Amino acid sequence: MFDLLAGVAMFDAGNTTNRTTVALGPKRDFIKEIFESAAARHPDLVPATYFSTPEWYNPAWAKYGLSSWPGGLAHNAYNWSEIEPYTGYIEVDDYIQDIQRPQMQMLMDNYGTNVLWCDIGGTTNVTELMAG
Repeated sequence: MFDLLAGVAMFDAGNTTNRTTVALGPKRDFIKEIFESAAARHPDLVPATYFSTPEWYNPAWAKYGLSSWPGGLAHNAYNWSEIEPYTGYIEVDDYIQDIQRPQMQMLMDNYGTNVLWCDIGGTTNVTELMAG
């Protein structure tokens, strides 16, 4: 049995998840460290982050799954009847409102992200967030 580490935030994501490099290990806020180092050494760089709008194996994402990427907990690659654990999950009512939106807001407010690149598509409320 192994734990899939997809969807691990490389920053302090507050109370949205415990699937972070701060909570799980190596107990470091990589976005903060990178942004601070870049600001000190290259102040003209524009702070930018990548945010994958879907989190494939997050139980709360399952209702938003795409046809080719249905979402939900992962199956064991060797025994499809077994479901893999999902370490660090904090139960929420809605993935978009309770995880995705606050994490994007944190990246902008707490880390100074000026460019937030989202790919893959799927359900998001990023346009509402950017308008606010």
